[in-house]
Amino acid sequence: MAILLLGGNLGNREAYLRFALFHLKKNVGKVLQMSKVYESGAWGEVANKPFLNQVVKISTRLSPQELLEAILFIEKLAGRKRTLKWSNRTLDIDILYLEDKVINEPCLKVPHPEIQNRAFTLVPLAEIQPNFVHPILKQTTRNLLINCADNVCPKEYKKRGV
Repeated sequence: MAILLLGGNLGNREAYLRFALFHLKKNVGKVLQMSKVYESGAWGEVANKPFLNQVVKISTRLSPQELLEAILFIEKLAGRKRTLKWSNRTLDIDILYLEDKVINEPCLKVPHPEIQNRAFTLVPLAEIQPNFVHPILKQTTRNLLINCADNVCPKEYKKRGV
């Protein structure tokens, strides 16, 4: 089981989330749960356009490294260009959790080291996994959200009429 955060702030943001879900189903595993889509202001030092984010829970047989490679391939298919950290992007897929595993490798850190600091991650995560316990911090998602100091609060995204 993997819990992933999908997001992006360039181009047709909704289409990129659908693109990610299609390719995750095709190449990674079965989608078990999906949060609503949320919109939030940019987080970090470089990005300057609002993001759409969604959390998904997936059943997968891929190893952690295979999952990372599959995710990077999906991002590349979506036109993701890795330039500056926290820059604008078409698609970003983060591994938040892999069951209760703790992985600390140079290219893969699980749980994601910033979960507890990001409301744009915690709000959709709490929607589908409020009682999931962070394997290092030993707090539920709900408690992490309550204690999160991030002031970039996401709102449920409503598709705008044409």
